[in-house]
Amino acid sequence: MLRGGAMNLRKHSRPRRRVSGLAACLLMFVFLPVGELGSGFGPFGPGLGGVRLGKFGCASTAISLRVLPPANPTSGAPVKIAQVNDRRAFPVNPRTIAREGNVFGKAASGDILLPEGQTVPQLVGDALTRAFRESGYRVLLPGDSGYEEASAITADVDQFWTWFTPSWWTIMVEFRADVRIQGEIGPFQNGGSIQGSARESGMVATSDMWNSVMDQGVEDLIRNLRATLENR
Repeated sequence: MLRGGAMNLRKHSRPRRRVSGLAACLLMFVFLPVGELGSGFGPFGPGLGGVRLGKFGCASTAISLRVLPPANPTSGAPVKIAQVNDRRAFPVNPRTIAREGNVFGKAASGDILLPEGQTVPQLVGDALTRAFRESGYRVLLPGDSGYEEASAITADVDQFWTWFTPSWWTIMVEFRADVRIQGEIGPFQNGGSIQGSARESGMVATSDMWNSVMDQGVEDLIRNLRATLENR
């Protein structure tokens, strides 16, 4: 009877929400100096504290996040994404898009990573390519005819980060990107910065929430770059 009852409870139990590995290994929250994450990082501004996840011995978590640029338009000014540099102001694996901390406020081994073989500069490069192509530019790749003569675009990624802030009843997951662009085209001849951001709140930080916030933030970055290009 006990075994049958247990089986019956499992059969009729409600499906549980899929919780990310981050939430599953949460032990406590810690407030860390924003300076460790770079000036201006986080929702509190320079000199105050940012919240990171405190945990022990949890493995790194991979997040699927990709940008698929469209094909080049048939006509338009030729440009090339010559270089994208990771300038985030703290030592970081180029696959890392969020970092957890331990109870002592130091970086721990369990970061949120892009899939193997993908880096933040590559992801930002794909975002730039998509925005330029959707704005009527032909973004050429090495080996394409006219690549050497195309106007060069370089970018420095100052911020590309996701974090969450807890309250008594909900968790706020936020994303922020800040990319400086220099190029031989109108709006960026003297350099300029493009930002992207997104946030969502919920009871727990599920994997779906992390993905959703990052997707929305990258889309916002692309949308803002496209608006700058189209209003040149």
